[in-house]
Amino acid sequence: MNLKIQHKPVLIIGAILLCILTYSFITESLLSMIKRGQTISVVTEIIGFLIVVKGTALMVYGGYLLFIRTVALFLGSKTIYENIGLLRNPSTSKSDKRKIRKENINLLIETWKPSFVYLILAPSLIVIGAILINIAEGTIVF
Repeated sequence: MNLKIQHKPVLIIGAILLCILTYSFITESLLSMIKRGQTISVVTEIIGFLIVVKGTALMVYGGYLLFIRTVALFLGSKTIYENIGLLRNPSTSKSDKRKIRKENINLLIETWKPSFVYLILAPSLIVIGAILINIAEGTIVF
């Protein structure tokens, strides 16, 4: 993965947070289960935790991508600013304004599409991981 310089602080912060979460997970959840000899619960808890972490990472990345791509669109596209100027111009006809709005919406959709994949997938992973963790802890019983 080819990372640009401005992405590194985000990755460092993410790594620090992951270390904190993992330490808390091990000391508060896993050690007590290991002491009680609940091997299946430990494995289920680890799998659930990894799925939740993956879902959370995807959600954060999707939000980050959404923000960066939106800023890049507005900073790097003359088209969108020209369109906004035309929309604010009282002499622009209603049919032209409709076309301009449609063009702006299409630009935004194309910009946001990659982010939405992450933002839609992430919550389902978090829910699946949370269910596994609750099964491991005995909160959900079948």
